[in-house]
Amino acid sequence: MVMKISVCKTEMEFPGEVGELRESNDLLDDAAALRNRMENDGYLLLRDFHDRDEVLAAKDAFRRKVQEA
Repeated sequence: MVMKISVCKTEMEFPGEVGELRESNDLLDDAAALRNRMENDGYLLLRDFHDRDEVLAAKDAFRRKVQEA
């Protein structure tokens, strides 16, 4: 079984199940390494990159806006 996933205009094929995502926080001080990781993996997983409360507030604002439409 092949699973196709599209991320940021990049379509990737995975045989079987998709495993755990690779974190990239260790590369935050290395822009070239981040670009390389994005090119190779098709994504960047950056944990705690944004303030959690700000993310939740944005999520709530977005949800309210969608409900108004």
